[in-house]
Amino acid sequence: MVVASSKPISIDALPELPMISYKTDTKLKNMIDKWWYEHFTAAPQVIMEVDRADTCLDMISNNLGFSILPGLVVRNHSEVYKLPIQDKEGNKITRNSWMFSKLERHEQFFALRQFTDYVESYMQDKKV
Repeated sequence: MVVASSKPISIDALPELPMISYKTDTKLKNMIDKWWYEHFTAAPQVIMEVDRADTCLDMISNNLGFSILPGLVVRNHSEVYKLPIQDKEGNKITRNSWMFSKLERHEQFFALRQFTDYVESYMQDKKV
């Protein structure tokens, strides 16, 4: 998870800055809220809520505010400043991702096998 903005900002400044929120799953929303309230007593100054993370990224790129996004969303956007967030113990904020596939389908479809092999290789290389 990272704080994403159009220019460098500090964690301490976040409560005074405009935040762009986006609709996401409950688990991720709870992780973001938990991190926020572990670090700040004031609520974030949410100036808009958008329907998707990539729309949020567009708003950030146009200097309309900051957001807290999964690193995967911003990794290929060099124009976006990324500040990794940590819990109070200094650990990165991460979440697990899962992939399910029926074994017989995996063996039956070449494209599915290639995809799962790619994901497994990527995850091993990144040590995610």
